[in-house]
Amino acid sequence: MLPFFKTTKVNSACNVWHPESFTALLAEIRHIQDLLASNGRAALFRGHRSSQWLLDSTFVRSIKQHLFGLAPGQRFSAQLQHSADLHNTLACALMLKFGCLLRPSDELSIQSNNHRLDCYFELIKRIQQHPEEDKVKSPPGLIGTNFIDFSRSLNIALYFANDGRTDDEMGAVYVLDTAGAGPVLVNEPVEAVFQKIRDKLTDTEFTSSNGLPLFFCPSRQIKDLRADNQQAFYVAQMDLRYELEFVWQQLPQNPLIKLILPKGSVDEVSAYLRQHGISADYVYPKTDTTT
Repeated sequence: MLPFFKTTKVNSACNVWHPESFTALLAEIRHIQDLLASNGRAALFRGHRSSQWLLDSTFVRSIKQHLFGLAPGQRFSAQLQHSADLHNTLACALMLKFGCLLRPSDELSIQSNNHRLDCYFELIKRIQQHPEEDKVKSPPGLIGTNFIDFSRSLNIALYFANDGRTDDEMGAVYVLDTAGAGPVLVNEPVEAVFQKIRDKLTDTEFTSSNGLPLFFCPSRQIKDLRADNQQAFYVAQMDLRYELEFVWQQLPQNPLIKLILPKGSVDEVSAYLRQHGISADYVYPKTDTTT
């Protein structure tokens, strides 16, 4: 896929686009959406305040920070990334958190059984939307989940790309071609996926990846106004050694485009978001979860 404007600079190796202005960025995203729609495909979006951040889950960022002293924009060393020991360690840490330290409450399990819901998905969704609760329950090095929030709404992605950003910073907006990411929409419960990871950990020959990122969007969910307003769609990071950009770059055609939000555009983006009714009160409504 090529950009609409000749002035948009492209790093084709990693599919990063540099529009010359915020207006050009909006036009480029509309161009991408139109091209996808013409082939019956849809896009998901995600925003980062810093273009230097990697597309890692909060769980991986927590381990990198507390165990390895790495910043959000830093990768594991090549030696570590290709290590089966690191692969096993990260998978074990994830299972430690969601098998031993943190499990769905009895109340949530009963509610999930009564309404045919995925109780582990609901637990993870709650952590994603209310991370302050997780910080009370989890050790500092195991904060978060292996899920990464995307949105069906470009405006929500722009909010997160601009929130707290200074005019000296470049933000990033990711556009993901969901169909191009492979057949990864999961129809089985999260707990069943976790069990497959545990089963692989007991294999003495376990050295291989856990596969491509998986998409979770159960048809029946507990209503959460934050998730609804954010039009949240959850992508699970399966091989915790590698950020999602790297994994998708290995596919025959990279389904992810990263557009850089230029410096000096904070006020312009803020005005655009106000015009479209996107504010902190909208993104983080105070109304709590209801069934």
